[in-house]
Amino acid sequence: MSFSGLFNSARNWLNVHGFEIVIVFFLGFTGIYISLKLSKIIEKALLKKDVERAISSLIRKLVFYSLSVLIVIAVLNKLGVNTASLLTVIGAMGLAVGLALKDSFSHFASGILIVLLRPFTVGDYIKVNGFEGFVQDIGIFHTTLNTLDNATVIIPNSSVTNTTVINFTKEDRRRVILTFGIGYGDNIEKAKGIILGILNENEKILKDLEPMVAVSELGDNSVNIQVRAWVKTEDYWDVYFYLLESVKVAFDNNGITIPYPQLDVHLNKE
Repeated sequence: MSFSGLFNSARNWLNVHGFEIVIVFFLGFTGIYISLKLSKIIEKALLKKDVERAISSLIRKLVFYSLSVLIVIAVLNKLGVNTASLLTVIGAMGLAVGLALKDSFSHFASGILIVLLRPFTVGDYIKVNGFEGFVQDIGIFHTTLNTLDNATVIIPNSSVTNTTVINFTKEDRRRVILTFGIGYGDNIEKAKGIILGILNENEKILKDLEPMVAVSELGDNSVNIQVRAWVKTEDYWDVYFYLLESVKVAFDNNGITIPYPQLDVHLNKE
């Protein structure tokens, strides 16, 4: 067929189907525009629910691209393109990508669970997988911690959801628990009075919840006195270190000994 013949055939086909093609493409572009607007509305709604921005952005993109693919397939089908084989190819590609990225999808799903269930949020101090630190970021695939010595720890989200997480800052109050040993020859009541005096002097120790000072164990080398005091979560470490130092100094000044294990060695002379 000559070029002019092809041109005439194309012109005749456009004369018959031209208006239909314009309508189909118009509906396609309108559908994609609506998909874009809908995905942005969903993202804003998630942000209002305090969902992490990274997760909200990813969900917006997933919604937009998923709807866009469906619209493109519908447009091609309306134009007479056999979409059955196309869907088969897309399905096979999706399966291959899913198998290749199954770990990444697991991390992503775990990230969604962390955001929705909120076992911790950004700024909390947690312990997970043997690491402790402040939550710096809850990402799509990883959770980032900042340790007390300013190291960055990046943990896959699936590892976080599959293990025990200790959140030290979720509650407003924490209880400082310390144990001090004194010698068997020391006066227990005197030692307890010294500790109570130190507790009463510290303004960061909450007075509405009475602290406890009691003998907890008769050890091999010492009489162990356990101290329990409630504090605000942000004051925990200040009070912890304050008690350790203050009790030691007060015991020294009042003749209370803090024993340590000793080993007596006897030599037999033959």
